[in-house]
Amino acid sequence: SVVPPHDSGSITVPPPDRHSFNIVISAHARSFSPGAAERGEELFDMMHELYHSGRMGEEIKPQADTYSTVINAWARSRGREGQTANARRLLDVMIDKFRGNEEDMAPNIFAYTAVLNAAVNEAIKKEKVWADEDDDKPGDDVDRPFDDDSAYSIAVRTYHQMKSDAHDCGVEPDHITYATMMKVVGGNTAEESSERKSMLETVFEDACASGRVSSHVIKELRLAAPSTDLLERLLRSRGLATSEKSIFHELPKRWTRNVTADQRRHRVNMKDMVKKEVQASASTK
Repeated sequence: SVVPPHDSGSITVPPPDRHSFNIVISAHARSFSPGAAERGEELFDMMHELYHSGRMGEEIKPQADTYSTVINAWARSRGREGQTANARRLLDVMIDKFRGNEEDMAPNIFAYTAVLNAAVNEAIKKEKVWADEDDDKPGDDVDRPFDDDSAYSIAVRTYHQMKSDAHDCGVEPDHITYATMMKVVGGNTAEESSERKSMLETVFEDACASGRVSSHVIKELRLAAPSTDLLERLLRSRGLATSEKSIFHELPKRWTRNVTADQRRHRVNMKDMVKKEVQASASTK
């Protein structure tokens, strides 16, 4: 239950608000403990109940930052079957609300990229299954379409919708999106499949066209690429494909024109995005 305002000695303890709930949900997301995503969504549901019952007002109503935080809780689970579908379910609610004229519910790049990250982490369990049972990874049969409900299909659909801004939310991929999508491909497709090769080429060419080929993008491309030959074709250089050193400063300037100095030196990950979300939530209190 939610504690009402009360006097604790000389200090009046205020009731929790949206920001308070966001912080706790985010803490669950960072814990990696079993059931963390479910506990985060339980708190999310409690916020809805408190608001719709009239027990609390606008200060408790879940906003876009709350939805994004719960999506991230599902994204950061490890090998949970259905976690990508759950993350996408919440993203779809945001999209529906935004298209229903709730403009402040527009999902941002963090929410979209978190769905991709969910597919990366859901693949962890599948990797173990494939290793133990010698099952095929998606993409082994190039003539077999991907299941529309699979984590990989959800991620691919989400990526393309973000790339085209299909829902007019004002989003476009950044270097973290491209790197995360490469991890999705690497974790969910067979190493020598045509799907892996073609999708890696698509994502890398997208990153090049947008000028967002960061060191992080290059790292994930190297990890996911099944062969040096593919790297050579994408990087347009055998030397760059086989180099063991950082090649960022040797890339064409047009590929890196929108990469910041920090992105050139460091691997930026989802923790940075979570931090930005929490800061954004605090600034709107």
